[in-house]
Amino acid sequence: MEKEFPEAEVFQIKKMELKSPIIFAGFVGAGLVGPLSITHMITELKMVEIAVMIKISPAINSFHERKITSPV
Repeated sequence: MEKEFPEAEVFQIKKMELKSPIIFAGFVGAGLVGPLSITHMITELKMVEIAVMIKISPAINSFHERKITSPV
């Protein structure tokens, strides 16, 4: 059963036949820990990135010294 994510798009980078695929997802948050962790895993484990999911959503903000700031 295929689910759709109307607010996200998947872009295929490289086509491969996979027997037992595992998806690693690094979601953006304060500090960008998710994307940084996934990039590190791909590099250290010598993996190949075959797709990217881009979600169109409002920017994530955080509070610092009682002011709203952007995490980037």
